[in-house]
Amino acid sequence: MFEHFGKSSVIPWRNRLLASCLSVALSAFPLNAAERVALSIGPIELSLSVTDLEQFAETGEISDNLNFYLKYLTDEEQAELRTFFLERHEIDPVPVAQFLYSPMGELLLDELGELIQTESRANGGQSIRAAAILAASDPQGFSVLSILRQYPSYSVWLNTPQIFEVAGQIAYMVEETDNAIVIASDLAQTQATANGSIDFDEMPDLRQAGSVSYQTRTLTLTDPSRDRTFPVDIHVPDNSPYAEIPVVVISHGLGSHRSAFSHIAEQLASYGFFVAAPEHIGSNYAQQQAMLNGADSEMFFASEFVDRPADIRFLLDELERYNDREFDGRLQLDRVGVLGHSFGGYTALALGGAQIDFDNLERDCTDGVNSVNISMLLQCRALELPRETYNFRDDRVAAILTANPVNSSIFGERGMASVSVPVLMAGGSLDPVTPLVVEQVQSFDWLETPEKYFALVSGQSHTTGLTVLIHTLVPAMSDLIEPDVGLTRNYSRAVPLAFFQVYLLDNENYRPYLSANYGLSIGEKPFDLYLLSAIEQPQTKTGGKSATDF
Repeated sequence: MFEHFGKSSVIPWRNRLLASCLSVALSAFPLNAAERVALSIGPIELSLSVTDLEQFAETGEISDNLNFYLKYLTDEEQAELRTFFLERHEIDPVPVAQFLYSPMGELLLDELGELIQTESRANGGQSIRAAAILAASDPQGFSVLSILRQYPSYSVWLNTPQIFEVAGQIAYMVEETDNAIVIASDLAQTQATANGSIDFDEMPDLRQAGSVSYQTRTLTLTDPSRDRTFPVDIHVPDNSPYAEIPVVVISHGLGSHRSAFSHIAEQLASYGFFVAAPEHIGSNYAQQQAMLNGADSEMFFASEFVDRPADIRFLLDELERYNDREFDGRLQLDRVGVLGHSFGGYTALALGGAQIDFDNLERDCTDGVNSVNISMLLQCRALELPRETYNFRDDRVAAILTANPVNSSIFGERGMASVSVPVLMAGGSLDPVTPLVVEQVQSFDWLETPEKYFALVSGQSHTTGLTVLIHTLVPAMSDLIEPDVGLTRNYSRAVPLAFFQVYLLDNENYRPYLSANYGLSIGEKPFDLYLLSAIEQPQTKTGGKSATDF
């Protein structure tokens, strides 16, 4: 899909080099210095006084030295920079310290430390950590200025070549994400035309709940082989219309919980599906809070790369035991669907056959090729696992739906090619955690399964909460994001229902809902939905691109 990616060049921005350096160094990576900030532009070494920065932030007065830099910024940009320096936040230093001392925090500090170095040009990660913790303890509040005052060095060296490289990666990712939306829009129009007219007003509205009543209860499962006990919420239809009741398992993301996607579980159950949502106890919300509160040093354990698919395998084993006794043997456990988000997306792909490629992962984690991909903080921790071949494939899993998955480096092209079941992969264009272009778009191309779909939601972030947070912190993006994201929840009710109807029940009446026509029909701004099929279909006389151009 999107084979056009990777072939365009980054828009030239050398003429704004100095302004870009200042913006990136002082905004995106604000932990600068105690007295002076030093940097180089080619053979020229420059420095500026932190006192001058403080004076500018507090009074708006620009010294002659600082004017050399700020003259490249507009008045509006200068005003935004002042606000950025002065803005204060009440932050508990305990979670800050806990995260920065955790393995994920260490990885982040190592990356930042290569950009913001010590006076001797060594990695500045430890100095950044000290400054952040002390600034969070400031009774006047956490701010950029408080970080500057706490930085444990007379000066700091900005590694401008590395900063420019990261800035270039960001620029490239933004450009390619814009390209993705254009390509997806064109392909959706082409595929919709090839499919012909479909009147969804005359068909059931899958965004609405079905007519089947259901009961929700919690099971507590114990796997003695792993000494692991975890709860599972199950949604049991009272009178499913199916002789064999289709089963879907939902796997939540890192720092989340089993009820995070209850709206999807309830929707499926209202159409007669049995839905199970396990709690992945070593990478859930409780584990995250234990780390942030100082009760644990880990946000998640590297063993979760193994335990998460093992949780679902064990859950299916237990459902087989319960089936005759509690469900009259009606659960269809030889043909199960798995839906996963983020780390749960990794889990779903693993159960569908994706294999960890340690060589690819080590190369990416060592070379920093995805340094602006936040999910690498999670993926690189898989290097802590014993180097062996892991086979997570469960033959009972017949179809997977993976939203904003974490997968590109841990599986890579070779690992993704092992997926053998139908896949629907979804991503959002405004996802800073698992960026669309590097995580979903390229890995979708690597899938060799003959039946695969891609759903792109323009303007959607990684989670509903993050979308609202971005809207709150960046009001200028309000044309792309709105606080009420109920619209995207409608998408997530309808599309999984159609996908699992087709691939667990062979119900061809639902296949039109997996078409570009349906995405264009229910998609609404600011979250346009492009639902694209990569299944080979004969070209029509309308011409244009076929599904295989994807």
